[in-house]
Amino acid sequence: MKCFEFISDEENPLIRLCNCKKYIHYKFLKEKLAEKIEEKENIKSTVKKYIFQKFNCEICLKPYQFRFRIPEFNRIYNLIDLILPKEKDYICLESLDYIKDNNNIKTFYVAKLNDEEITIGRKFYNDIIDNDVSISREHAVLKFKKFNGNLLLENKNGKFGTLVLVRGNIKIKEKTFFQIGKANFSIEVK
Repeated sequence: MKCFEFISDEENPLIRLCNCKKYIHYKFLKEKLAEKIEEKENIKSTVKKYIFQKFNCEICLKPYQFRFRIPEFNRIYNLIDLILPKEKDYICLESLDYIKDNNNIKTFYVAKLNDEEITIGRKFYNDIIDNDVSISREHAVLKFKKFNGNLLLENKNGKFGTLVLVRGNIKIKEKTFFQIGKANFSIEVK
């Protein structure tokens, strides 16, 4: 990919998101990545899946960040514009596929939250399907309680458990369990 302009401004800054020494314009890179997107939707039309086969630099192969900040403009930029539901309650999930085997695949899910459960697993009838061997056929369920805004992730038959990387604040209620690496922790609010 090449970009032949040298003007950089807040709307279209020159960026460098990889190990290469060359800069590229934000809008140019965003357009090139948009050409590689594949969209799918589950049967109930509650989950939209966005797959990028090559979400990385073509030269140095370093995976791009989905979102980045440019201090000069004090602004956060997204490389992908996900189509968000009109409903107020939804969740965006990002698969960490690119970490495994350095395959540079990036997958995003946008799920509408309603009273229906969102199932996660390898089988075709799940709302979120991932074919990774560490994911069970019926791995986990996301449950949303509209009346209090609580979101519950319940591990069903996941042999390896269910790990989540949270990029925001979460409220800890009574007792919360989580894992960092191979260490298990529990936090209890008293």
